[in-house]
Amino acid sequence: MVSIAANVAHTYLPKPPDGAPAGWAPDPGWSPSPLAVALSVFWPVALFVAVEILTRIPWGEGFSSVVARVAGVLPVAVVAAVVSYRHLSGLLEHFGEDPLTIAIGPLAVDGLMVMASAALLVTNRRSRT
Repeated sequence: MVSIAANVAHTYLPKPPDGAPAGWAPDPGWSPSPLAVALSVFWPVALFVAVEILTRIPWGEGFSSVVARVAGVLPVAVVAAVVSYRHLSGLLEHFGEDPLTIAIGPLAVDGLMVMASAALLVTNRRSRT
């Protein structure tokens, strides 16, 4: 939920146009397009779903199964993670966080989501044995 909230919040940061003067401010009535807000939710959800697919689907043991996972799901997870990372780091930068926090803060948010999914998987497997 934190990742989704941060990605949505990032859409509410107006981007100055190219060549905008120092001190540029958006029109007082500016707001992001509803499509931009809706799409911002997609990235953390896509990362979550990709991790769930990678961890919860009982993939086969053969080479083709490995190829299917790596070629199909991993690129989606990487793209979603990168876009979500950029949104989160942009939000931290906007609010004046230091460079280290800007660089590693997003890793804690989305990394926690990935680790929570892995922990649920391990817990689920242990409860079945």
